Amino acid sequence: MTSADMAPRAAFEHRNESPRDCVAQAVAWLKTKVNRGRAVASAALKRCAALLEEWDARRRERAFLATLKEMELRDMGLSSADRWREVNKPFWQA
Repeated sequence: MTSADMAPRAAFEHRNESPRDCVAQAVAWLKTKVNRGRAVASAALKRCAALLEEWDARRRERAFLATLKEMELRDMGLSSADRWREVNKPFWQA
């Protein structure tokens, strides 16, 4: 055997591990990284869903505001200019 053939084997013997143990550790490490990636992706999807719900609520509220009569607006302390300003905002704007 040459020294090049012995190098990988020597590394395992030095740490007193078999190649199978090394592979098992690598697989365990990879599983933790995959699970962490899933958790990050899940959190991102939850944030996106919350944002979409918020946008939909704004859209519905502004559509309702557009249907109110002048007297109802006055009861709420709003003018027709306030209503126009709010109704004409894009849904993503607060």
